Amino acid sequence: DVFCPTGAVWWAKSEVLRKERNFHTDDKRGWEMPWYRAVDIDSEEDWRMAEALLKMAARKGVEG
Repeated sequence: DVFCPTGAVWWAKSEVLRKERNFHTDDKRGWEMPWYRAVDIDSEEDWRMAEALLKMAARKGVEG
């Protein structure tokens, strides 16, 4: 299996974030997401890709 950070969700305790000044600490955890839910949208083209994937998933009855 290959896993890649999506940047979809980041969380931290405020005191840890203030101390470390970033989210990258030794105590990391992941949340597995299917590839079609992990589209990084930074441009209009990315948005169109996400829309196309959503429509394709809806036609196939994919949930989640």
